[in-house]
Amino acid sequence: MAGFALNLSGMDNLTKRLKTLQDDLTKGVAEEISASTLKIERDAKRNTPVNLGTLRKSIHAESTINGLTGRVIVDASYGAYVEFGTGGKVSIPSGYESFAGQFRGKSGGTMEEFIKALTLWVKRKGLAGTYQATAYDISTRKASKIKRMGSIKARKSEDEKLARFLAIKILRNGIRPQPYLIPAYEAEKPELFKRLTRLLNAKS
Repeated sequence: MAGFALNLSGMDNLTKRLKTLQDDLTKGVAEEISASTLKIERDAKRNTPVNLGTLRKSIHAESTINGLTGRVIVDASYGAYVEFGTGGKVSIPSGYESFAGQFRGKSGGTMEEFIKALTLWVKRKGLAGTYQATAYDISTRKASKIKRMGSIKARKSEDEKLARFLAIKILRNGIRPQPYLIPAYEAEKPELFKRLTRLLNAKS
């Protein structure tokens, strides 16, 4: 799967009017749609859960040639699975069933890519070996992290073993959804509608 995207254009009851716009008004509408598309991109990035930042970096906005339709695209192959969840934890907002359905059963990358990403996450979080252990000094009332022991190779092996364990658990149980794009889209859509209505009414 190459990622997913949401289109932003004139709302349904404004579509006919948008098709008959004069050139000067077309420019105003295009500017409003472009501004909303960029706002959705920014808000989606702010909503995005971050591990290595790959998903956030893959989100970008673009406009069509005529400027009357904008798209916010998520290039990360697993973007839809973060949005909707996987397995028994899938949650799809009302009205998006058919949109989400196109990603059912498709791969979001290889197992090795998944494990590699999880291994980096395990290492960064310090979940393997003695990374998470702390020592507490009663006299000073201070806790200190115990230095992780073992060679670099041994630590890497510990990280990968835990990552493989977590990968199997995630595949069996699924992951909960962490919506980022649709909330940004739904929040901006009525604001765009208001601005377009004002713009069109002012010119009619």
